[in-house]
Amino acid sequence: MKGFPHHEFTLQTNAGLTLVYQRLSAQVEPAQPVRKVSHDHAPYEGVVSENSFKIRRVYDYRSQFWPTIRGRLKEQDGRTHINVTMSLHPSVPLLVGLWFLGWYGLTIPVAIANIIPTPIAILFLAAPVLSLLGSWWTFWKEVNRSQRDLEAILQGNNDNAIHPQPSIDKPID
Repeated sequence: MKGFPHHEFTLQTNAGLTLVYQRLSAQVEPAQPVRKVSHDHAPYEGVVSENSFKIRRVYDYRSQFWPTIRGRLKEQDGRTHINVTMSLHPSVPLLVGLWFLGWYGLTIPVAIANIIPTPIAILFLAAPVLSLLGSWWTFWKEVNRSQRDLEAILQGNNDNAIHPQPSIDKPID
């Protein structure tokens, strides 16, 4: 997925592996293919095991541009190290490629043939790029939010308070 948003970082905590697993599990529920609009759910859905997790934030609607969060838990020297990767769903590059191919396959010939006025043609040519930039912005906004959430969960702070910006690769306890 080169060229697509991707973020990796490492968190460390003095909490043991079992406690980290319990803290994560308490904030993650099983994924549901169809979700009712409700506020009675955990903040994340997915799977948490004793040495890894794969989760996504729960919203009342879906977007393929929200990050899928994968993590590996490893206890070393009395500390738990959590290697986290946030990336797009694997189908996104294919869908975006097909969308661009179809859109530009239709709009470029129309623009070249000068069938519509030039300003409108430019707008049609720029629309997918602007849409993609908006989607990337959504991804990075969610990356920042989820990274702060993960730090708060690992600290045992689940009060939904506003947390300071995350400190990557630094101990959080």
